[in-house]
Amino acid sequence: MALHNLHGAFRVPELEVPGSGHGVLQGLTFTVKDVFAVAGHRSSAGNPDWLRSHEPAAAHAAAVRKLLEAGATLRGAAHTDELMYSLGGENYHYGTPVNPRGENRIPGGSSSGSAVAVACGSVDFALGTDTGGSVRVPSAYCGVFGFRPTHGAVSLEGVIPLAPGFDTVGWIAGSTELLLKAGRVLLGPVDSGGAGAACSGDNSMEQSGGRMDKSAGEYMDVNGSECAGNRTNANGSECASNRTNANGSECASNRTNVNGSECASNRTNANGNGYAGDHTNANGSECAGNRTNVNGSNPAGNRRPARLFIPPEAWALAEPDSAAFLKSGLDKLQSGASLQAAEAVIAPEGLKTWMDVFRELQGAEIWVTHGEWIGREQPVFGPDIAARFAWAAGLAGADHSPALALRSQIAQRLRALLGNDGCLVIPTVPGPAPLRGAAPEQLERNRSGAMMLSCMAGLAGLPQVTLPVAGPGGLPLGLSVIGGPGQDLELLSWIQEIWL
Repeated sequence: MALHNLHGAFRVPELEVPGSGHGVLQGLTFTVKDVFAVAGHRSSAGNPDWLRSHEPAAAHAAAVRKLLEAGATLRGAAHTDELMYSLGGENYHYGTPVNPRGENRIPGGSSSGSAVAVACGSVDFALGTDTGGSVRVPSAYCGVFGFRPTHGAVSLEGVIPLAPGFDTVGWIAGSTELLLKAGRVLLGPVDSGGAGAACSGDNSMEQSGGRMDKSAGEYMDVNGSECAGNRTNANGSECASNRTNANGSECASNRTNVNGSECASNRTNANGNGYAGDHTNANGSECAGNRTNVNGSNPAGNRRPARLFIPPEAWALAEPDSAAFLKSGLDKLQSGASLQAAEAVIAPEGLKTWMDVFRELQGAEIWVTHGEWIGREQPVFGPDIAARFAWAAGLAGADHSPALALRSQIAQRLRALLGNDGCLVIPTVPGPAPLRGAAPEQLERNRSGAMMLSCMAGLAGLPQVTLPVAGPGGLPLGLSVIGGPGQDLELLSWIQEIWL
């Protein structure tokens, strides 16, 4: 039976795939953003020309397969912004899902339908993708819980890409308990039906001398070292599962430390150094204790954050009417955790500079990923999306070395600060969801404000959870906690424990 679509969350409400009939998610339902491969279904990526020019999927995406095997039933294909290149949720072709927490407000995007489907109770949880905030922003605007994992922690096999060096599979739920339950499935052992894990979990782009080049076979790690592989085809399938470093040496179990050294037995430390214990790095130094899965997440969720940091430059972006409500959310977090947050400046360059670096590198990757298809198919885009792709096209052939270098510095700085027991606490977005139908200039201001906050986790490849907080006039806000790399299950377990 097709889902009701009163809030317009679904492009294909009649899509249904039953779960395995057993497992930890048995009896639960989920939807997928219309960028995930579902066998026999043709994904639109939010654009009719993409729908027209692509065939139905032959198999389920890896993340979808895991959830089905764990017993969950898939219901509906949810709306997305065009080719995932927006944070607003207003789609020129398919319309705008209705935000259940503010019907005259945008739902946020690009995982707009996923957030709305959870917020209105059509499904228990939802899959989305998050490159620049596309799970975190709509979750905040719709008053639900959302999670972006460590980059590379969840397979992107079978997912239409946007900018592979930043793309992640994220998920949305109505409770911390369900967010964690889905996370334990998605962050579990790598699915044998899909490709292997990414080389380091933080590869940023194909590059050649700082320039994007489709023929160059290297990606840049967040520390600036080259790492071959982890490429994604335009149909969302990963190109290969055997990855080697650019110097020809093999990535140890497809995983490297942040400092570029290989880590044996698939175990890494959040700051790139070896853990003490009975396992060793490839260079012979010891590496164990709190081990990580091959996908970069720790297996048990058994470490509690011990340090909270408040970046004043992030909190300065909160809208005046929202600041007090967000501060109440921070007080609740500190009380539940029995921790007192310390102020820490993280962006002496300014978050505007961080956002500009993110947008440049993301835009360049986007054109490498989709430029050929756009040139061949000449798709019709909504005005804002068309302008964004035109801007991305102008980045082709440019020297991105300065941006790459700054990204490396930012990533190393944040990872060193957080280690494996620290968290940043920031507003997810500056304020409540903006009104629908705003002028393009206002939409761009809204997008920029959100991206200055969301770019932190993206640049450093870090996990981030957004928590709903009641805001002015009862409109939802989002409070975010960013953890160290690979601390995904620790972060989700801790939030489930303290956010009561």
